[in-house]
Amino acid sequence: MRPLAFPSRISCFAALAAAFLLPGSNARAGVSIDATIGFGQGPGAGSGFLPNGWNPLTVVVSGQTERIHGQLQVTVHATSGSRLYTRNLTLQPGAPPDVESFTVRLGTETSRVRYSSNAGSASVDVALIAEGHQLAAQKLAFPIALPDESFNLLALTRDGGGFGFLAHRQLGLLHRGVDAVALGQRTGKFFPGDASLNRGYEAIKDIASSMVLYPAPDALPVTSQGYDGIDAVALADLPIESLRDEQVEALRGFILDGGLLVVAGGDEARLRSSPLRDLLPISEPYATTSERALPLLTDRYRSPIDASGGVPVTRGRLRAEAQPLLGDLISTRRYGSGQVVYTAFDTLDPALRVWPGSPSLWRDLLRTRNQELSLPRVLAERASIGATEGSSIADALAGERATRTPDSGTVGIFALSYLLLLAPGTYLVLKRLDRREFAWITTPILIMGFSFGAYAMGRAIKGGPLSANRAVVLQSSAGSRHFSGMAAIGLYSPTRALYSVGLQPAGPESSQGFNSGIPVALGEGGDGVTDLSASPLIRDVEVRLWSARLFIAPFELDAGGAVDARTTMRRDGAVDVQVSNHTRFRIEHAQLVCGSTPLEIGDLPPGSTVSRSVGWTQGGNAEGATLLADRTPSSGSAEEHARLGMRASLVGSLASPP
Repeated sequence: MRPLAFPSRISCFAALAAAFLLPGSNARAGVSIDATIGFGQGPGAGSGFLPNGWNPLTVVVSGQTERIHGQLQVTVHATSGSRLYTRNLTLQPGAPPDVESFTVRLGTETSRVRYSSNAGSASVDVALIAEGHQLAAQKLAFPIALPDESFNLLALTRDGGGFGFLAHRQLGLLHRGVDAVALGQRTGKFFPGDASLNRGYEAIKDIASSMVLYPAPDALPVTSQGYDGIDAVALADLPIESLRDEQVEALRGFILDGGLLVVAGGDEARLRSSPLRDLLPISEPYATTSERALPLLTDRYRSPIDASGGVPVTRGRLRAEAQPLLGDLISTRRYGSGQVVYTAFDTLDPALRVWPGSPSLWRDLLRTRNQELSLPRVLAERASIGATEGSSIADALAGERATRTPDSGTVGIFALSYLLLLAPGTYLVLKRLDRREFAWITTPILIMGFSFGAYAMGRAIKGGPLSANRAVVLQSSAGSRHFSGMAAIGLYSPTRALYSVGLQPAGPESSQGFNSGIPVALGEGGDGVTDLSASPLIRDVEVRLWSARLFIAPFELDAGGAVDARTTMRRDGAVDVQVSNHTRFRIEHAQLVCGSTPLEIGDLPPGSTVSRSVGWTQGGNAEGATLLADRTPSSGSAEEHARLGMRASLVGSLASPP
């Protein structure tokens, strides 16, 4: 055998080195990952993502041939920098593919009134790391970007289809939070000053089309933020009992936060097994019948239905807090700020799929959703992204010590004394004593003395005990006992330490105010200084010396009753508003807001009712009158001023256009 030539030996050595040293080149190279962003590639044609919002991201890991302890890393590259999401996981040989779900944010814009559908320079990389080696990696390909103004319907069906009659239709519906007036002005379609509401509706209804998305079940979000781009969810024949618990809870959170869920009937067994059956407007006992005529539908939409084969209809007992929309065929129930609409018939029945009245029916169903922005979500986005309002919230919750600085006079005197003593003062004294060589000793002593003095001054201003402040924003609809909430927690640390932060909601017996009902649990260094709740918000977060951190925590609160608001328009143009507090909480410093005009209505103890009249304002919506409440102490202490500043910061942030 002839010996290898010298270049060939080098090539052979390089190949051997690469086999041992290159990342991912080891015995576990057979591991593969398959990641999708948005709502995944379902069997149907619909798939999409929100370029500048929260999106679900699903990673499927498969192919492992041995036990692997690794970390899944998702890196989002956006215009503002890169963000890393990690998940530790253990893979077993021969086990089914491992499905990991994330909720990631793309882009940097905070405004929801945008009209560009460009993902910009955002990109997402997914990698599986184990023992310092990269076992698998993937750069995600983005699906269709959802237009900012389009109304997006998530259809949960078995076959990934069935709603083709709604795709890309102009239903006169806009994405939640999009300002119709601003959209009409931008496109030149209409202006409020020279066009009636009806004409304005006709002008913008052909701007935004409806998008229908058919997600794969594994790609459904595991947090309510993952539904940021969705306006309504149509639950058809997909058995959601097969979903993971966190996916079901995320869907609940979506409704609670103002989303719309449309549930189809016609299948009694599916209703009984649904984990969301407690949200339905009807309750058991269910009764299913096959009906060959649906006169309520045909009369309303003036279109006959060929139901000769029979349409299954499932009826039940209407709950006390529910309302009928169309006889016993369609009913609705408020859940938090959202709506749950139930159709007693199967919306995917063949007779209804080809019925000409289906688009009009669905337009009516989809118009029941809450069009307003979520105030807790605005607070979370602004505080986490670092907008001007978010910074003021963080400063208000951090407390006075976090932003307190010595006055300019003190700093000037301190610096001038340092310069005078260190240079001319020391020189003149040592020269007079004829001991200038002592400067090697006096200079370090002066520097150390002033350093300790600066530290003592800083400690006097920034030192003290650990402090935590929190502000809670709650949101719900009139008539619903369930509230979606967002707690902003400002933690100020006088030392460098690790902290665990959690929420401990008040028990059912509590009748304190909303803010007092959500105490903060703190633990320092994981040593159990304070008893934490079972599931703290976050563990072992480092807070530097004399620094503050802001934490945002979403939660759900059952208030034990609803806040009811009734409005009546008077002939003189004013609006009579009656507010009743049926919760277990005492609401203090309540206000009614019509347009931009606030009206103090005082305190509302549990079981009380107050009536006021408010003036109608241009562009105001009496039915959307907002109830603001805040708890402030009656004393004139420093804590009161801090709370008042916090209140002004929060209300100002939430009231300004997002």
